[in-house]
Amino acid sequence: MQTPPHTDALQPHVPGRSDADLHAIRQAVSRWAGRGPRYTSYPTAPHFREDTDWAAVRERWASATAGLSLYVHVPWCERRCLYCGCHVLIARDRALGTRYVDRLLDQLDQLGALTDIQRPLGQVALGGGTPTWLLPDDLARLVEGIRERTAPADESEWSIELDPRAVDAAYIERLCGLGFNRFSLGVQDLDPDVGEAIGRKQMEADVVAAIDAIRAHSDAPINLDVMFGLPRQTAESFARTIDRVIELAPERIALFGYAHVPWLKKHQRGMERHGLPDAQARLARYLEARARLLEAGYVSIGMDHFALPDDAMARALVDGSLHRNFMGYTTRAGLDLIGLGASAIGAVNGTFVQNAKELGRWSASVDSGSLVDAGSSANAGARAAPGMPGPGWWKGAVLDAEDKLRSDVIMSLMCGFSVERAAIESRHGVAFDAHFADALAKLTPMADDGLLVDDGERIALTPVGALLVRNVAMAFDAYLGQGSGRFSKTV
Repeated sequence: MQTPPHTDALQPHVPGRSDADLHAIRQAVSRWAGRGPRYTSYPTAPHFREDTDWAAVRERWASATAGLSLYVHVPWCERRCLYCGCHVLIARDRALGTRYVDRLLDQLDQLGALTDIQRPLGQVALGGGTPTWLLPDDLARLVEGIRERTAPADESEWSIELDPRAVDAAYIERLCGLGFNRFSLGVQDLDPDVGEAIGRKQMEADVVAAIDAIRAHSDAPINLDVMFGLPRQTAESFARTIDRVIELAPERIALFGYAHVPWLKKHQRGMERHGLPDAQARLARYLEARARLLEAGYVSIGMDHFALPDDAMARALVDGSLHRNFMGYTTRAGLDLIGLGASAIGAVNGTFVQNAKELGRWSASVDSGSLVDAGSSANAGARAAPGMPGPGWWKGAVLDAEDKLRSDVIMSLMCGFSVERAAIESRHGVAFDAHFADALAKLTPMADDGLLVDDGERIALTPVGALLVRNVAMAFDAYLGQGSGRFSKTV
């Protein structure tokens, strides 16, 4: 469990809107913002290795005893949104999903031979892609198959991502009947001009209809994803989107900055002809949206989430159980995460495992029980030896004591904007200042610039520093510069 925030969690780090505050923010962002990890894990995914110690991974999986969470990746969409940075395949033939569901359940069965999947299952999340790209019967078969193979805990959370353009009321009613009790809808921006530029022609009516259908059949909380930094997005148009989102009253709002990484996602170049807002315009969009959400009564969670005060995520912020993993901010710390499907990432008992991204390679690996080249017949039917990757696996990492220590510090910053020296020393048996002398030296100019306050007991980010939490966390990252590639902008 992370250390709860020192400040009152319901009075979050909120930069003021005065000219002086805005000037300080612009100055800090100009100096410190750059590119860096989003820290959904530490070490981050670029540092996972194909030649990891798979025997050690298997040993740790075999001895794992924590409760479980499950992430299922469905990679398909009917059309590509130009802003998307996810692992996505474009297809209209939904019959492809029938065999995919078979393999998802096969992978779960095979992982059940490596670790106890009868441990209490606290969370299940379906993401993508578009999970509802699957035919309704296939999705129902997937849900029922997971329930049959695992031990869902009382009040377990079952969440699913929805594209409002890709579901109708009947499909949503079926999802509610299957037990989904949290829904996340991709909104991004409600302005038609922005939608045209990003390749996402979505009507506001689509979003409203999906929300109405959910509320007609369930009292499940709803999250809306909104994105700033998009082409053709003006101060006025984005303010209208935020105000309309507030009117729709979702329990949570994720306010993401568009990550322009065309060297990784070449399709994103298609938006450049429309012009992308510069750093100061991006910052202005974010600060205005944040201010409107806080004025509407939402609580700021971490670097990009907002929740109503009685939502589980706001309560998790208060009690210190807020957690960050490959699904973003979550409410139940301490659970092992198993990833199913192409590209999915799991975190079990001090290990990370990423499945093969290529659908053919992942499928061949699940069919054989070990990672093999797609199309290879030499290993067909072979089961993985202890030193081989497991079913579907591609890359991994085995965390040592130093990784766990630095992960604890980084996640404390990402979730609570502070680090308590005594708590870290107690959990890890280190002298904080001596161990992190290099990191503390990097923080000194940040403190001089007003990003944080270090009183000798606690490192606490200021309202301005909270906007640059990724940059502060980077001071504790021992892997940066080791071939990690180029990351997205931190602000």
